[in-house]
Amino acid sequence: MGKLQNRLQTLATTNRPPTTLTGHPPTHFSHHHTLKEYNSDKPLACNLCRSEYSTGYFCSDCNYFIDKTCFSVPSMIQHMSHPQHPLRLTCYLDYQNENVNCRGCQVNFNSSRIRAYYCAPCKFILSRQCAGAPKTLTLADNISYELFFEFPFKHENAEVKCSICSNKVVIKDGLLYYNLEHDETLHVSCALTKEPKKKMTKMDRSIQQLNEARITE
Repeated sequence: MGKLQNRLQTLATTNRPPTTLTGHPPTHFSHHHTLKEYNSDKPLACNLCRSEYSTGYFCSDCNYFIDKTCFSVPSMIQHMSHPQHPLRLTCYLDYQNENVNCRGCQVNFNSSRIRAYYCAPCKFILSRQCAGAPKTLTLADNISYELFFEFPFKHENAEVKCSICSNKVVIKDGLLYYNLEHDETLHVSCALTKEPKKKMTKMDRSIQQLNEARITE
């Protein structure tokens, strides 16, 4: 695992997110046309995350819009939960016929039109939120939780429940947060919801985590 961590650190310093160059129209891997900056009182739905924003980048020919945060999201990452293959930010059309659930939050992508990080050969998929989840999370009670890629004691027969929502952890070989001292398990989505506000927004922190795992085509 140390070799992979070194590789990710190297990639993080050599591979940068998409940028706009002075005098050149911006481009993005998700669209084949150049884009123009968009700044209007009329919000548009981002084609990557489906949320509405008033600023970003727009293709008037295709009515294609990307908000400024999503513009910097990497097209491909090497996530430590799936070191065998890279994960590509994939359009829902590429997995709409597959019965795939995020290995972190368990959201089913069959009825979703959002993009997610996907390994087609393994049918392995992560939502952007889970792919950008921090390795360590400290909640308001000052208890720190480590991000695990499977429950550390998954061979035990005891039922594992999230300490926040009290619902069962559906799979023991997916992403979750765990504190050994308190023997507490948290769903990734529950943990991120309960995280206290910090100077860096959750979205900015998520983008930072994703860019640290960025790899080139």
